Amino acid sequence: MVRRLRFLAFAVLVLYAGALAVLFVNQRSLLYPASDRRATAAEAGLVGFQDLVLTTGMSR
Repeated sequence: MVRRLRFLAFAVLVLYAGALAVLFVNQRSLLYPASDRRATAAEAGLVGFQDLVLTTGMSR
């Protein structure tokens, strides 16, 4: 009985470690893709908000 429980605990641990390894290897593809498109407040449906443009000394 104890031997079976140890085997089951080991199997669960191995499966968990395998799932973590898959997530680690594929983490870049799981990220939400960024977009360079900018929407105004009105386009986003935000009523009562205004768009602000901040200027800095840095140039792009």
